[in-house]
Amino acid sequence: MRALLLWAAAACAAITNERLVDPVAKEMALADEKRYRENYAPRTPKELAEDERALQFYTKIMSQVTNWAADDHKPRPPTPAPLPPSVRLTLHAASPSARRSALRIVKELRGDRASRTAVLVQTPYWGSGSKEDERERFQDELWSVAEAAGLERRHAALGTSGTTARTSRVTESLITELDEGTAEASSQIIVSLDLDAWTPCRTFSKDFWDALPSLNGDALYIAAAPPSKPGHAAVADLSTTIVGWASAEGARRAKELADVLRNYRDKQLEGPGSSESPPDAILDAAYDLSIEPSDLPAQLRCASCSAGCAGADLERERAKVRAGTPERLVKFEGDTSKIDALAARILGDEGDRRLPCMHGFATTQEPHAPSFVIVSGVNVRDGNNAKADVDLALNKRAYALARGYGFAFYVADTLDRLLRRKTAHSHIFEEKRLAWEFSKILMVRDAMRRYKSARWYCWIDADAWVNPSQFSVELERYVEDVPQNRHVVLGNYRGLNTGVFLVRGNADGREVVRKWLAVARDGLAQCHPHDQAALEWLQLWAMNGSHAQERRPYDFECTKKSACGAGGAGYSCIPLWGEAVKRAHQWKSPTITAYDQQTWYVDEAVDRGIANPETPLFWISTETERRPRLQCFRCYSSLDQVDYRPGRNFKVQEGADRSWLVNHKGQLLFYKTAMTISKQAGDACLVEPQTAIYFQV
Repeated sequence: MRALLLWAAAACAAITNERLVDPVAKEMALADEKRYRENYAPRTPKELAEDERALQFYTKIMSQVTNWAADDHKPRPPTPAPLPPSVRLTLHAASPSARRSALRIVKELRGDRASRTAVLVQTPYWGSGSKEDERERFQDELWSVAEAAGLERRHAALGTSGTTARTSRVTESLITELDEGTAEASSQIIVSLDLDAWTPCRTFSKDFWDALPSLNGDALYIAAAPPSKPGHAAVADLSTTIVGWASAEGARRAKELADVLRNYRDKQLEGPGSSESPPDAILDAAYDLSIEPSDLPAQLRCASCSAGCAGADLERERAKVRAGTPERLVKFEGDTSKIDALAARILGDEGDRRLPCMHGFATTQEPHAPSFVIVSGVNVRDGNNAKADVDLALNKRAYALARGYGFAFYVADTLDRLLRRKTAHSHIFEEKRLAWEFSKILMVRDAMRRYKSARWYCWIDADAWVNPSQFSVELERYVEDVPQNRHVVLGNYRGLNTGVFLVRGNADGREVVRKWLAVARDGLAQCHPHDQAALEWLQLWAMNGSHAQERRPYDFECTKKSACGAGGAGYSCIPLWGEAVKRAHQWKSPTITAYDQQTWYVDEAVDRGIANPETPLFWISTETERRPRLQCFRCYSSLDQVDYRPGRNFKVQEGADRSWLVNHKGQLLFYKTAMTISKQAGDACLVEPQTAIYFQV
């Protein structure tokens, strides 16, 4: 037995001798023992430094011991890095009530998936002093609520943005989330909710998890607008946005999306007009990347909300609004029955039945990939003009079908949410609404996304109609001589009238429309003719060298202060535009050659297209022997001749076709010549008695 014990001791000694010992550590240990044997002799600074190094070394070694009984100095396996969140939820809350809703939403994010969810509550700058204390209290409350719900503290953050404009704040946050998400994981879902646009219901926790898409493959998932019905635009107002991917290729596409949005932001900052990101920028980015957006899940759009939603009761909210409290937070969907009924009268079965009443009608078969698209829209309204709106829309649809063009028709009321501009400061939440005339810009943008292959888009106002005797005239004739550097084509009429215009369907054309919208959103065209005045401003800005910070090109200003308000110049900004064009010629920037050679006024030379070489971006298409005038204003007498009216219609060019293609207004002539009218009750072509009397049918 003793021999066996001696053999075991020898074996242990051999193993100990074979153990690798750091010579530096051994030397330091022996020195330490020697000092202790010398009865703790006073240490010199050098010795104290050696002690410190020894302590650090031993601390490092001991931290790697996994089995104290065996004195195992093998390094422990590295702790795996924490998994990145699979869902990134951003809650935008500019107002105090929205922040309360944000806390409620975070509190309800319970379940197994909550631990893999990162939440960012994004607010505007709070201010200093007591406001900073309030911000810290909200941060502590957010952390407390997040931990109670099972979220990690590092995944619950409060962000502050110095940007006051709602759309810019949401877009900037989305870019940041895309950058961080693509850097962390190859599979992720980003959800952005603006609680100042709508308030989710009390069942949000269940609704939220049910609404998240199941992702697979390399595609990039984008959802920003609810399903669009006939007559409805795709309204992506940034109230809810979802982006997701499930592979490295999807992450690469998400990075591209961030870059496109960043490029849009930079363009907005460069000018002209508002630096705010347009509300539907996410749809434009999807268009640039050739991605077909998905419909927003019903649980994450306003239509899913009802009484009992987070933040406040429905009736109490409405009572506050009626009492004069500024409308904020909750956006309730209005009754869409009238919108749907109007759309059906033009695009549905009722419209199909009335189409044969329009002269020139040929078919109801929509073309597959048209090169030209007719775009138009109308508001829901009552009275005889409302009934005429339907007939005039059917006239435009008949022309589009006869020529093989696309027809994009919208009920303008569906775009109301995109006309709202919201700003938020530390103590003010403000909402303003653009004039409804600017909705035509949004309709053109939506048509560009809907008919992606078109070369040109032709807008025709609701109160304009196509000459039935000219249905054989193609729109191609009006763009055949347009230079490649001109992207908007207008008719020969006063003041860049936008009753009829064509815009090129490429990146340059879309860029002009983007700038047009930026001018409108910046409040640079506050007076009549609104959208037309914004286009006039843009034309002068381009003539003046396209300086980003220019606010009054050639001293042109169309604001309530200078044009249509107290002390203003009058009802319309068109005369002010004419004066600005004259100043451009007087300042020789540019010199309008036609004015030096002729006797007419400078603005008339611009209107008639004689100054086309000096007006960047735009082109006036005048009548020729091959094409009639594109637009006639209030032509009442004949389908074959332009009514010359000083200040309205110019005289027809010598040797040109004396007719016109589109009549802006002139409904009386429409009912007399452009529509088959029945006197038999129940017939599709019957005009209601009141409308017949009103238009002297």
